[in-house]
Amino acid sequence: MLEKSITLTPREEARAAANTMNFLGYMWLDVGTHLDKAGELITKANELLPDQPAYIDSLGWFHYKKGNYPGALKELQRAEALIQPVTPEDAEILEHIGLTHQALGDKAKALNYLERAEALKTPDVKARKRIENELLKIKGGKSDAEKK
Repeated sequence: MLEKSITLTPREEARAAANTMNFLGYMWLDVGTHLDKAGELITKANELLPDQPAYIDSLGWFHYKKGNYPGALKELQRAEALIQPVTPEDAEILEHIGLTHQALGDKAKALNYLERAEALKTPDVKARKRIENELLKIKGGKSDAEKK
C-alpha cells in the first residue's frame, strides 16, 4: 500500500512522497528485507528533500546494512551535524553512529556515542532497550537477550 501511495502522490506533494519513501525504506532496513529497493527509496527521499536528518540517517543506516561502514559513518555524521540541539528523539541517530564506530573497530567512540544516546532517554522504549543492550555488550555484560 505504501508503494502504491508513493506512485499516486502528485509531484507538487514531494514532501509527502519523500516521507513515505523514507518510512518504507527504513522499515525494510529494520526488518532486513528488500535492502536494494530500500536504498533506492531512501536515496530518492534525500533527493526530494535534502538536509533532512532523519532521511540522511536512513541513508547512513542503508550503507551500514550493506556493510559500507565508512559510507555509513559519513552520512550519519552529516545527519548529526544537522540536529543541533540534540533531543531525545535523536537518540537513534547517535545509536547508529555508535554501532558504526563499533563495526569500524573503534570501541571508545562507539561507547561514547551509545552513552550519549542512552543519556537522552528516548521516549522510544524499543530503541532505549537496544541502546542499553549494546552498551552492556560493549562493556562486557550480558544483554537481556543473552540472559534468556
